[in-house]
Amino acid sequence: MAALVLIINNIFSRSTFALFTIALLSIQPFDRLQAQENATSPPDPLQWPFITGPDSSRSILLGLLRSRIEDGANAELCKVFMRDQNITIPADFDFSMCPADIANKVLNRQGKIKWASGAKPTECGMSCWGRPFMTREQFYDRPNVNYAMFFGHLDFEVDNPGPNRSVRFGYEAQFRCVIPPGARDGSIEVRLVFGQPVIGDPSFWESLANFLVPINLSRQIEDGIRRELTKPGTTVIPDNGRCTSIGVEALPQGDPNFDSIRFDLPPSGVSTAGHISSPAVTALKKSATVHFLRITRRPPVFGYDSPSDSGTFHVFVNGIPGFFPDTPTLPPAGGGIPLNLCKSIDLTDSDRLQIIFDNSLGGAVWSQFSPALKYGAGPTHLMTTGRTVVVPGLPGPPGSPPPKPRTLVLREFEITYTIEYHAPPTIVGVSPTGGGSTPPSAGGLATHGITSGVLSGETRGGPPQPCQSI
Repeated sequence: MAALVLIINNIFSRSTFALFTIALLSIQPFDRLQAQENATSPPDPLQWPFITGPDSSRSILLGLLRSRIEDGANAELCKVFMRDQNITIPADFDFSMCPADIANKVLNRQGKIKWASGAKPTECGMSCWGRPFMTREQFYDRPNVNYAMFFGHLDFEVDNPGPNRSVRFGYEAQFRCVIPPGARDGSIEVRLVFGQPVIGDPSFWESLANFLVPINLSRQIEDGIRRELTKPGTTVIPDNGRCTSIGVEALPQGDPNFDSIRFDLPPSGVSTAGHISSPAVTALKKSATVHFLRITRRPPVFGYDSPSDSGTFHVFVNGIPGFFPDTPTLPPAGGGIPLNLCKSIDLTDSDRLQIIFDNSLGGAVWSQFSPALKYGAGPTHLMTTGRTVVVPGLPGPPGSPPPKPRTLVLREFEITYTIEYHAPPTIVGVSPTGGGSTPPSAGGLATHGITSGVLSGETRGGPPQPCQSI
């Protein structure tokens, strides 16, 4: 977008930014761990997008977003007055399309709903505009990623009989490098996520009227305000450039007006898609196949009646989804069935193999393995979904107060799986024979002087082939 100008050169000193980036990297714990198994916490953020380092090549200067957000709010105010006059609002409406007389009213703080004094983003300084920081998603049943954000708010006044009432819309400005599952690069996306409007406290006279009359005047006023100014929802500004990473540059002693969101461009001319391709190409890459061997429903926990339907199941392997087809219903009392399902992925440049298993009833679990452990290849692994449910409390002795509800932790569905790791071939020296080396065949590689995971025994485990790919 025109307002999201990309700044190529550095803004602050790289040495200071490097120290700040090191602090940001501390939110990624997997670098210090070999494996995590059977965890029911939110999964670690995926490797892509990276957190930017000190040499990131692109940035979005946040100060340039102020007018863009202000124009969006002006458009919402214009819509209020257009509805009052029964003027049709186009589906792609923005403030540049606002009728001139209404636009002047909005810009000059006139009418029943208007900007509060000093509240416009272009005039509020840092009082309504926070500083950016890195954070992460906290989902339990799907992959998580790192992203940058800051908090802000928009303040308005609403004319009432008597003193005006203030209305505040809080929002999160989120900056994401959105990368498709299995890929290594994506595009910058800006999201403005608004919360519910917060209406200011009623004045003394309004509170007195609520006490003296049989109707709640404050409630009526608030309901009227909410009808006029509804929650804006989430606004997405897509396609602000290609990226492989996301980060912030907001030095504690720096000028907040020069805070920026930083990101890196994909390597020029290099395909970074992470999907498995043809057998000949696959043989040159690191890859893994996860075999799902059995699914078991554990007996129910005392005090909880398990539903008769066991729901549906699916997995994410390094962010790539896979769905279990036609899984038979598992009885509530417990039991298991064999599986012969598998999913293969490319591990080129991957720092982990992460597997998330979730169930539509609400439970999820995850495990991940580092390259040092050959991405978990070899042994049979187990993991069991976890979720919490609220059940009635146990009755006490006669005359005791009613029991409080209890929270139970359910470990319900257990998946058994193995991992088959395909190490890339290693050229150990090919001597010319008959005037030249033996070229790779059309279906794979020449084996003279070449070792691979398959040939050297690196690949282990897994059920008899073929398995059903998911």
